[in-house]
Amino acid sequence: MRLLLSLLLLPLLAPAREPLVECDLVDVFPPHASWRAISSGHAGCEGAQWVGDTLHYAAHHDGFAFKWSEATGLVVWRKDSPEATSFRPDGAGGFYVVEQTTRQLTRWDAQGERVEVLADTFEGKKLNRPNDVILKSDGTLWITDPDWLFSKRPNDKKELPGQFVFRFDPKTKTLTKAAEGFDKPNGIAFSPDE
Repeated sequence: MRLLLSLLLLPLLAPAREPLVECDLVDVFPPHASWRAISSGHAGCEGAQWVGDTLHYAAHHDGFAFKWSEATGLVVWRKDSPEATSFRPDGAGGFYVVEQTTRQLTRWDAQGERVEVLADTFEGKKLNRPNDVILKSDGTLWITDPDWLFSKRPNDKKELPGQFVFRFDPKTKTLTKAAEGFDKPNGIAFSPDE
């Protein structure tokens, strides 16, 4: 099993003249593909997830969650999003979502309403700022938990002694530490041969 973490500091470790990843975009995008903006002016966007023909994403620092499709255009999914930064289908029409403001792993229904808090503490201590979630083929959820924004939000107190990658099992409702020793873990995915 290979756990792939994209760390923001990685580009700083490599010489600027050598690419970290070589990719031929011709193989990724069809010929004559073009880019177009569907929204702009946000303080940050994350969590992009396609479900069918609909893109779900968050302008997390602005407190919005959006849906976009060719048929409907841009629609506000939630205008009071608790800095949600990652949306993954739960198999029942809703989504697994990490929320930075509430510091929780949650489940939302299709309308964007929170229906369940899955995890908000580890060993009795509040999570840092869950940032990304991925669903593994065995049904477990893996989340990154960096300690963003504590210096800018003095009323929020960091309780955990580090920054981690956690594994949540929806069947047993247990959260376990899967990896540690990171500085701002951000982004998580599994390779096809997980």
